[in-house]
Amino acid sequence: NAIAIWLSFRPGDLFLYAFLPPLIVDSALNIEMYMFKKVFVHSIMMAVVMVILTAIILTPIILFVLGFENQDWFWVYGAIFAAIIAPTDAIAVSSVLKKAHGPPILTAILEGESLLNDASGITLFEVFLEIIADIVEGDSTTVPSVWSVIPTIIKNIVKLSSIGFGIGLGLVFLIPLFPL
Repeated sequence: NAIAIWLSFRPGDLFLYAFLPPLIVDSALNIEMYMFKKVFVHSIMMAVVMVILTAIILTPIILFVLGFENQDWFWVYGAIFAAIIAPTDAIAVSSVLKKAHGPPILTAILEGESLLNDASGITLFEVFLEIIADIVEGDSTTVPSVWSVIPTIIKNIVKLSSIGFGIGLGLVFLIPLFPL
């Protein structure tokens, strides 16, 4: 059974379930909570709003500047690729700032952004993946326009973000009940 489980793993699954959680937990455990509480709004703005804006800006660049539109890519393919590359890796910058004794507030903003931006990218990826699945499932050769799916995109982002926040909040209250 174990061999069957490992053979059915895709590289993306391995990254999402094996490598990413320990990195995020380590980052969450090592963040200075006092400073993080001070800059929480800044970190959220950078992790959520900036990832969404970056994906919005990257989508036409991927399609039209890089020429993927000529290779039969629709807007949703460009958007899902943009969702993959939009989250930045600020942890390297924050570690350099720590070693160089940079401003603690800037270090806290970057650590908080790095802690939260992967979730933003995964949420966007899931939203666009669902749109692609709807196109494939419907056996439709036409792709819906961007403007027609914006309400669905917003609804799904809010839904997935709320679910993730609820799970995280639930774990915050459950973990102290089970001491190590």
